[in-house]
Amino acid sequence: MLADVFPSLRRSTKVWAFKLSTRSDFTKRRSFLGRRFAIWRSKGRETSDSGPIARRYNAHLLSQPIALLLTVSSMLAELSFNKKRTSMAQKPDLAALFGATNAETFLGLPACKDLTNIDASSAFIGAPCATPYGSVGAYAQNGPESLRQAIASLTANINRHNFDLGGPTFPEGTKRAVDCGDLPWSDTDFPTNRQTIRETVASVLACGVIPMVVGGDDSIPIPMLQAMGGTGKKYTVLQIDAHIDWRDTHMGENMGLSSTMRRASEMDHIEKIIQVGARGIGSGHSSDYEDAVAWGSIFFTGPDIHARGMRQVIEQIDVGANVILCIDIDALDPSIAPNTIGRSPGGLSYYQALELINGAAERGHIAAVDFVEIMPEVDIDGLGGLTVSRLVAATMGILARQQAEQLS
Repeated sequence: MLADVFPSLRRSTKVWAFKLSTRSDFTKRRSFLGRRFAIWRSKGRETSDSGPIARRYNAHLLSQPIALLLTVSSMLAELSFNKKRTSMAQKPDLAALFGATNAETFLGLPACKDLTNIDASSAFIGAPCATPYGSVGAYAQNGPESLRQAIASLTANINRHNFDLGGPTFPEGTKRAVDCGDLPWSDTDFPTNRQTIRETVASVLACGVIPMVVGGDDSIPIPMLQAMGGTGKKYTVLQIDAHIDWRDTHMGENMGLSSTMRRASEMDHIEKIIQVGARGIGSGHSSDYEDAVAWGSIFFTGPDIHARGMRQVIEQIDVGANVILCIDIDALDPSIAPNTIGRSPGGLSYYQALELINGAAERGHIAAVDFVEIMPEVDIDGLGGLTVSRLVAATMGILARQQAEQLS
């Protein structure tokens, strides 16, 4: 019937759905149109007196029930609402605003293709997979690429003032980081995954560059930690994580994400473990925690941090110690980092995490870093990608300063 009245809309009526937004809206529209229709008919309007639109359609309208007018009115209201909704959904292009260009690397940094010849302060190494559990698979495989995308809008701002660092991310006199891309991986051949990570980290270390391994799930630190044994040095592991990861085995796997710190404790070159941010319920048993304490691991839980701050943690780092940062992003509060599978309330703020990373560099020497458990599929409006990518960039700036200070 609508197509008969408005021939120009005939083809569109098949795909348009007409809705009344609210009952009160319907009532108001019906009342208004009813009054207008009554006045119109009482005055005996002729089609020739009603303007160009009325001259075309008036005869049809007068022969149709008032419901038709209500349908047309509802249609127009719906189209107006959809237009506004579409306009509201459109987001400004922040990259265009900042003058960013398309970049395939993190923050537009130089790409590194030769792992035997790297001239940089740190190296971003994407590690999508190591030893995932069969029940979930490589659920965090898109983590590295998601961080590149999250910070892409700032590629033109790499030399701008970073207030988190008190100057540019890479100030004059420092070396920039590089991006080594993502490592090849298999969702079935886990020993080869681990070997690839070990060999890559060893190559980066041989160049005098700090490896920054970005995952991927929390099994990725195990081969990274194993590679550190080839340097002949002793290390302190500073784990920032909502979970303690002291399971011996889980689901028949002893190299998975729930066993990271227990495997670290078995390595001769790991002499101290400081664990920060544990909270809530995880996969660990009380006996796992007791084993960790018996080994000598030092714990600062989420409640401890919120009650007494980060200084107590930093003071546990021995002066001059070689520190390996193992950062599971579920240590951060899910309100700022929802892009992870193990969310738990009461996590660290962005600046608490940054304070701890700064403290490790000031008190000791950061020798390697990992950021893991990054799952963009569960992120909310890119908020987690924003937070974690900025934390990675700030860490790169801290490492660049650390290297420059040591070389001066």
